[in-house]
Amino acid sequence: MSRCVVSIVGAGGKTTLMFALAGMLSRSGKVLVTTTTKIYVPYPGQYDFMAIGSSNFDMYNRMPANGIYIYGSAVNDENKIIGLAPGDVDRLAPFFDYVLVESDGAKRKLIKGWSKSEPVICGSTTHTVGVLNLNALGLTVDEENVHRVDEFMNITGARMHDRINEDHLASLVFHKDGLFRNSTGEKIVYIIVPGR
Repeated sequence: MSRCVVSIVGAGGKTTLMFALAGMLSRSGKVLVTTTTKIYVPYPGQYDFMAIGSSNFDMYNRMPANGIYIYGSAVNDENKIIGLAPGDVDRLAPFFDYVLVESDGAKRKLIKGWSKSEPVICGSTTHTVGVLNLNALGLTVDEENVHRVDEFMNITGARMHDRINEDHLASLVFHKDGLFRNSTGEKIVYIIVPGR
């Protein structure tokens, strides 16, 4: 079993956080970076090894070298890595010291609500990190600014064209269908503050 399986959820900084963590952790261990949704193909300097398609995983599973290993099932025509099923991540986890999984999608928006099928959390998750971006404060509640705006309004009590405020963000964190919906393991809120 891997030491640590981290599922990263939320909006407005998941991928950046995931690769920052991977860079730190790879100095002392073997790190799997993957997704249960989709992520853009990272730049070559962001990883050491990449395997696309399950037939390519075994060679890298057995490698002892520390570093960042990117796994995906395919790359689509938008240059996005299509992720792995949660059960596949659970089976791969024992080959790595750390596993970082982007488990949520937000269409590059700073804030979101969640559908019934989100986020997609692996059963082996030991830590769920919820990303909350304070740059969303003051934005208008509408389709342009909020991913899954109807779900966001249901969770927060906001109305269309309201300004996003602190109470809305608190609702996202604490509501049963909010940031930690479907989460397992220790729950950690990672707050991104304006200007950072």
